[in-house]
Amino acid sequence: MNNKYEKTLKGITSLSFIGWALFVVLTKEEIVSAIEYFLPLSLKQSKGTFFFLFIGLFFLLGVLVFVVKKWKDFSSFVLRIILAFTFLLAAIPKIIDPAGFALDISHYDIFPKIIINVMAITVPWVEMLVAISILFYVFDKGGILLVNLMLFAFLVLLGQALVRGLDIDCGCFGHSGAREAVSKAFLRDLFFVSWSILLYLFTKNGDKKV
Repeated sequence: MNNKYEKTLKGITSLSFIGWALFVVLTKEEIVSAIEYFLPLSLKQSKGTFFFLFIGLFFLLGVLVFVVKKWKDFSSFVLRIILAFTFLLAAIPKIIDPAGFALDISHYDIFPKIIINVMAITVPWVEMLVAISILFYVFDKGGILLVNLMLFAFLVLLGQALVRGLDIDCGCFGHSGAREAVSKAFLRDLFFVSWSILLYLFTKNGDKKV
């Protein structure tokens, strides 16, 4: 990569982490509910602490992109972890409760019932396989491409719901306690799409394991 392109990519990567930290602050209620849902019972009272650690972590990541010498390898590794665990956390509640996920899909009022049932069964398992693929470098480039395609599809689905003014929970993490409005889910998905594109660019330019 030429020097100007590399600096631009570094800046975008760093700002995306810091921007996400700010976004988390603005969506505190939803993020805290998500953290609480996935924490074991013994740690639920500490959800506020985990929330602030979550914010601090992303600010730190934004700074480290500029500090770490092999910032491309570092950034690629971090993006893999973020996207893989996001897809895992999204898949698990849907696999456990496909009927609830089917109900969430039906709220978008765009898919026929037979398609909804098929999606409710298959999408969570695809999310799980994608997470394993990018986390463990299995069918690496294919997994990253599928991540990009799925995130773009989610973005379109959320976008049309937003344009139509549907007042529904996004169902991104299944029919769970991690509730989130479509408008905030759309903005969040923009971050994930940008990260999936960055991961693709890093891999395309010779990504290595860290």
